[in-house]
Amino acid sequence: MPLFTRIVAFAKSPAGQQLITEAQRKAKDPATRAQVQQLAAKVRAGRKGQQPPGS
Repeated sequence: MPLFTRIVAFAKSPAGQQLITEAQRKAKDPATRAQVQQLAAKVRAGRKGQQPPGS
């Protein structure tokens, strides 16, 4: 069974729906949003000045 088909099947299952609901709830939480923004800033800062692989 292809991976994408398995992902879709899981997303439609009760367990998948529960995880989707939880993810949506966390996405709306201001504390979670702040954590994501801090992590994104950290990743961007870490990539600054680095050369792409193979250069």
